[in-house]
Amino acid sequence: MSQQTTKEKYSIETLRERNVSYDHQHWLTQKDVDMANSYVELIERTRSEITLQIGDRLVYVTEHGDYYGNALIDSRSAKEGYLSVCEQPYVPFVWEEDGNIRLSVSGGALYLAKQKGTAFSTVVDSIFERDTEADSIPLFQS
Repeated sequence: MSQQTTKEKYSIETLRERNVSYDHQHWLTQKDVDMANSYVELIERTRSEITLQIGDRLVYVTEHGDYYGNALIDSRSAKEGYLSVCEQPYVPFVWEEDGNIRLSVSGGALYLAKQKGTAFSTVVDSIFERDTEADSIPLFQS
């Protein structure tokens, strides 16, 4: 189900390179690095090549033929068998809930997409931010 996990993806130096502005204002610490690495591990552990997951990127084409090559699944719909898809997402905020990733995202319209009948073609990387106002650290998965 899950892909190979990355151990200690970030160090203070590598996280600082990707978060210069945050580091300048708040000073990155080992606690920030540990948090970033725990999110990377959680994201990798919860991916599936069978079932679409919150946080997966996808190519989305609307019923009218509008093409969105970097859409993002932001949540499962309350309507059984559907996913909420953001067509042009900004960097989402991320947190852990019940052992899974949860997102808060904006950027373009949100659509309900049928989960059944979707298929994987390739795996791509995503960008996330931590969901707190005081500790909003962009986390880049690459």
